[in-house]
Amino acid sequence: MATIRTYDPARSGDIQAITAIYGHHVQHGTASFETDPPSRTEMTQRITTLLDAAYPVLVAEQVGSSSANPCRRWRIDFRGK
Repeated sequence: MATIRTYDPARSGDIQAITAIYGHHVQHGTASFETDPPSRTEMTQRITTLLDAAYPVLVAEQVGSSSANPCRRWRIDFRGK
């Protein structure tokens, strides 16, 4: 279960985690048009700009655990097997 809260500039771990997570997706994902991950300073500036304009910035914290399980073998996959 995830807890959603507003971004707190006083919590230094927030910006560090946001920068790391977003940077990973810039490098390995397809949801961003950026080609280089932004620095911590750049992410801080972006978030400050949003907060100054009264936009909410939300942070999700993972609480508890998650697990993976094997694919159900009796279902046909995308290749029809």
